[in-house]
Amino acid sequence: MSDSPTSPVGDASAQLVQVSAHGAGSSAVPGPAMSGRTLFASVVCLATVTRLGALFYSRFVLDDAYITLRVARNIAAGNGFVYNVGEHVQACSSPLWGVITAALWLAFKNHALLVAQSIGGLCDALVAGLITLLLAPTNATRAAGAQRTSTYGALLAGCFYAGLSTSVLIVTGGLETGLYVLVIALTLYLVAERRWSAASCCGGVAVLVRPDGAAVALTVLVFAALARKRMPWRQLALTSVVVTPYLVFAEFYYGGIVPQSALAKSRLMRSSAEEWASLGRKWVWGSPVQWVLFSLFAVGLWAAVANRRNLRPLAFWLSGFAIAFSSFASWWPWYWPPAMFGYAVLAGLGFDVIIERVSTHLTPKALGVAGSVLCIVVGAAVTTKSAMGARDNRAHMALALPYSMKMGHRLAQLTSPDDTIMTEPLGLLGFFSDRTFRDFPGLAAPSVSDAIKAFGGPVHGKPDEPAAMRFLLRRVRPTVLVLREDEYDALQKAGVLGNYSVVEKVPLNSPPSNGLQTMYVLRLAATAHG
Repeated sequence: MSDSPTSPVGDASAQLVQVSAHGAGSSAVPGPAMSGRTLFASVVCLATVTRLGALFYSRFVLDDAYITLRVARNIAAGNGFVYNVGEHVQACSSPLWGVITAALWLAFKNHALLVAQSIGGLCDALVAGLITLLLAPTNATRAAGAQRTSTYGALLAGCFYAGLSTSVLIVTGGLETGLYVLVIALTLYLVAERRWSAASCCGGVAVLVRPDGAAVALTVLVFAALARKRMPWRQLALTSVVVTPYLVFAEFYYGGIVPQSALAKSRLMRSSAEEWASLGRKWVWGSPVQWVLFSLFAVGLWAAVANRRNLRPLAFWLSGFAIAFSSFASWWPWYWPPAMFGYAVLAGLGFDVIIERVSTHLTPKALGVAGSVLCIVVGAAVTTKSAMGARDNRAHMALALPYSMKMGHRLAQLTSPDDTIMTEPLGLLGFFSDRTFRDFPGLAAPSVSDAIKAFGGPVHGKPDEPAAMRFLLRRVRPTVLVLREDEYDALQKAGVLGNYSVVEKVPLNSPPSNGLQTMYVLRLAATAHG
């Protein structure tokens, strides 16, 4: 049996999308006269301009990107796949991105991070193009129940994602996010085209990019089994071939396959109600544009389940992803772009359904005006928000980067290689000081996350809770403690810092902004060692 009964990727992008699946006697739903290839290229170009424009204008980088960069530097230097040299701890949650960044460090040294950020932006720009392919009519989509389609859904979804600040400002932050969304989008596109073997290999790659990529791989296997009405042994074997070598390496090298960073985050207190509220704020309520898009998303979700068999896997994966992160995890900024990719596809599908329903009541000209206006309004709204976010990020980085670099270099001067340092903003400080860290909440330090688990009480994301920090300091006993001003004030007032004395206060010399504050370096008293 052929593994690819439908048209290949290249054929899909080349087809005219203003078509009708009913054949003679049935008129096509009106839409812009644009080939799939032209639409794909146009949206990718728009997405590339917004992402690279925001990157080079703002120079924004996520602090956690420097965690991966330090691991990459250690790999390139021959010190192993580690954060603290000599400690086999999986601090990098994306093994594949860690290897890619290590190769970039070998090639570009101090410019490696900027190259990695650019790659993330380019990967995510391709996602905007894949969205148009998922919505453009092909042999597969028509066979799967898409009887009448227009270009407007693909255009709306592609433009929405191309300018969306949630993606534009995050995928160029230096983490694996852009690559991850691309692998998800490509996997689900291959599933939609019923190319099961290729999709199963991509699903395996998703696991190597991020642990929750296992949900993508599972989606492929589930729908391959449903489509063929038998166990997908071949697809399971292909996924295993991709994933197993790293799992074996991780088990022997680290002593387990779950990244330490994931374990550490799981120890922190979270509120499911707040995470569901975050999802609501992102998808449902807010601006009128959000209300319109969520209405289209709801229609698209219904249509995918009821009629569009080729998009059911995407709906299945997206539902599981949103429910899992809202119920059991936390919506960190880098977890939003995958969810917004799926949201964009289903909103575009919903728009096509609405266009189909109203096409018999409006003239083609009126329908064209209405469709074009909505695409323009949505695209302009999200792109404007991205531009404003880039402006804010530029102002923030103008303060944060020089101060954090100064803090890292100063920390290296105030400490020795034998010291162990506890702090919460690990990325920049750790990269520029190159010391051994027992960070809070233990992204690179199992001793800290184990202590948080042993504490048993609620622990939030900052080291400012007196009871928890008293327990952690006694259990872990870092020789150096680095605290933000509000953290220092809270712990000092509660008498937690009795064994520590201030070595240096490093002033910010500007009002606190976005978590950026004056920081204190404290040292454990010699009499308290042991």
